[in-house]
Amino acid sequence: MAGAFRTTPIKVLEIDLVIPPIELTIELACEGYAHRLHRLQETHPIIKQLPKEWRSGNPPKVTPPLPSHRKNCSRRKPKPTQMESLTNRTYKPGEGECIVPFLSPPWRRTAKCYKGRLGMNPNVKKDKAAKEHKKTIQRLTRNSNNLIMYSDGSMLDAEGRDTGKDTGWGLVSYHKDREVITRRGGLGQKAEVYDAELVGLTYAAVEAVKYTKSHEVIKHIHLYADNSAAVTNVYEPKEQPGQQVMEKFTSLINNFLDGDPERTVHVECCPGHTEVPGNERADEEAKEGA
Repeated sequence: MAGAFRTTPIKVLEIDLVIPPIELTIELACEGYAHRLHRLQETHPIIKQLPKEWRSGNPPKVTPPLPSHRKNCSRRKPKPTQMESLTNRTYKPGEGECIVPFLSPPWRRTAKCYKGRLGMNPNVKKDKAAKEHKKTIQRLTRNSNNLIMYSDGSMLDAEGRDTGKDTGWGLVSYHKDREVITRRGGLGQKAEVYDAELVGLTYAAVEAVKYTKSHEVIKHIHLYADNSAAVTNVYEPKEQPGQQVMEKFTSLINNFLDGDPERTVHVECCPGHTEVPGNERADEEAKEGA
């Protein structure tokens, strides 16, 4: 409740209470509803009322009970429905990511199913972790069974343009203290750093599995990234941005572990910008990718 007189102007109250004007509040709510359309299945009753592009070009499996417009003999183009107006507030299905609401079944395998063979550690204390991480890497490089991967994401100001930022990812790999793999790539201007971190981890898994096929002595893959959110979410696809990348990563890791009971995979968060050589190299590749 605002302690104000009845004659106080509404605009003044909105500013004093930090409340957006009602027209902006409604606009924000409509855009939120529009973006939520990308989280609905093609069989959802709302999607049935939308154009075919929202159903991959297919007609609705069950015909909607009522037409979207009343029959009109006029030659004028009918006004768009409320649902059609909402779709104009968001991107088209083929222009961005669509999130599948029930992608992972309840009986899916989790990291616990592998009984210690798959480790996910997103927690890191930056002040002490750098020294401990370097000691761990020194220990791992002594054994030829270990493959160490670093990945990173980066966002830079677009070159040659006044607006926009370019996003990219990069990765490096070490085997027996020798750099054996370097990769980088760009994601354009529609991706965030979090997207680049997820893509970097996934490509690191792709390159690691590929490398182990030609080097069968490797049984243990260690993946490192300096983004704790990406490390937390990359395994098991969730109903959030980056779902397709998570699904690919999960499939790669599961297939690798299923191929040999002696194999292990560890995905951990390493301290960023603390002079960890592998992380610094991955950061360089990510900037080149951006």
